[in-house]
Amino acid sequence: AMWTGLVRTIGHGNCCPHMALAVPHVLDNYLTKIIRPVSWSHANEATQADIADEDELVAFYGLLRGQLGGLAKQVAAAMPALAVQYAAERLWALLQDHGTPTDGLNEIGLATYHSTAWKRLEAFAIVLDQLIAGIPPGAYFTHTEQQQQQQQQQHDRKE
Repeated sequence: AMWTGLVRTIGHGNCCPHMALAVPHVLDNYLTKIIRPVSWSHANEATQADIADEDELVAFYGLLRGQLGGLAKQVAAAMPALAVQYAAERLWALLQDHGTPTDGLNEIGLATYHSTAWKRLEAFAIVLDQLIAGIPPGAYFTHTEQQQQQQQQQHDRKE
């Protein structure tokens, strides 16, 4: 709830611009939290201490993904340029770090679900999907395209 309020405040211009610097860190946190263990047996000790069983783990991750996905959509709606910039930079970093998978490979050398690269790229795809879904339709236009569209609308009104 706190981050949602912050994103709305920044998006409406009611906050100092330095607060917008926190948004990429919030999205990075989303990326790390969205990666779930393959199974209950692979969950770390802290997770197993906090969560009773695999069903509860699945429910927890479902709720967390939903809440963080909503936050990512709000970021994109409030700050579409920042969302696109974040996505491009993060994709570049992921490809640099995991473009050639080294762990969790199958017998022919391709990444499997157990691969770090697979997990990181899957998480990014989920975040990217939420960001794209949140970008307002008008944000897809460049400044020149917006001017042309406005001129066309004015021309259409005169006719």
